[in-house]
Amino acid sequence: MTTPKTPSPVLRALHEARGLIADHQQWTTGVLARTSIGEVCDPWDASASCWCLEGALRRADSYGAFIIARGELAATILAATITGQPMTFAINPVARYNDEAGHGAVLDLIDRTIERRT
Repeated sequence: MTTPKTPSPVLRALHEARGLIADHQQWTTGVLARTSIGEVCDPWDASASCWCLEGALRRADSYGAFIIARGELAATILAATITGQPMTFAINPVARYNDEAGHGAVLDLIDRTIERRT
């Protein structure tokens, strides 16, 4: 009998972060997180109700995988740039991608990153 493979901490963090921002109303730009009335807060704050991609990843990182997962997302952005999808580079390409690409593209980025890791 084959035992189901346990997802890596990075995959778990990516899936959990995606779940946090899957609803457009729970996604934001420009800051890591906001409350339901739009005030800036920490991603771990109990009053946080929407997150940018990096904020969602930080919130989901109960597995110690934030840095690796952010690197995986950046690698996916780089791979897309090389294959013809233009993206300017920044110190934090994940935050920049979140702020410039749009909600659907952010979810697609997470999905492509998960696919690359499986």
